[in-house]
Amino acid sequence: MRLRVGKGAFLEVEKVTVGHSQLWVRKDARGRYWDIDVTRAILERDEYQLEPLIAENRRLRWVLDIGAHIGSFTLRVKRLWPGARVIAAEPDPDSAALFRRNTEGLDHVFLHEVAVLGSGSGGRAHLRQAGRVNRDRNAAASWVAEAVDGLDRKANPPTLTVNCAGIVDLLDRHGRPTIDLLKLDCEGAEGEILLALARVGHLERVNWIRGEWHFHQNIGRIEQALRQTHTFHIHQDRDPWGGFIAHRRMDG
Repeated sequence: MRLRVGKGAFLEVEKVTVGHSQLWVRKDARGRYWDIDVTRAILERDEYQLEPLIAENRRLRWVLDIGAHIGSFTLRVKRLWPGARVIAAEPDPDSAALFRRNTEGLDHVFLHEVAVLGSGSGGRAHLRQAGRVNRDRNAAASWVAEAVDGLDRKANPPTLTVNCAGIVDLLDRHGRPTIDLLKLDCEGAEGEILLALARVGHLERVNWIRGEWHFHQNIGRIEQALRQTHTFHIHQDRDPWGGFIAHRRMDG
């Protein structure tokens, strides 16, 4: 099947079953491999540790999905909490088109085709589409040049200019609600996003955070942002990436 991704542009896609869900993925071999691999981690292996929230009978009203890829995290949230409102952001046009197709028919899912940064709104950013500049075709690993400036000097040059939005401005579009769950998988922008939320006092209105950090220089930013309001754990090893979780302290 051909999926329209822009004026005169199409993407070859096919439907697969992952974790009892049917969803559309890229059809080319490497793109398909990575789309399914990322989706399996979320839908089958609970990569973002949502099961403990279910076990504790947590209620999710507003969820923020930054780095939404093709929609697997949003699908998982809507399966577990059908009434949740999901604000999703994905800058890659191919992934955004797949997200729309995979979540069509779901109520209260709001996709913004933007790169989310700590500041700035209504501007443009430079996206490094991993699948366009290397052979692995892992479109979930695309970087925004403005976010990794100073963190990774060896990053490949950007391949596309995309719209961007500051995290606070994005929340303002929805009335700046309390966020019950924030998911971050944005390839280097996570530190500045958390710091921006902390600066305006909104981080204390984010209850649970599930994220990935990229580049060791970001760890200090994440710690600085979360220190006053959240209990957190950051997994670290030799790789320049890892996971982290945070829960808001009731006295934060």
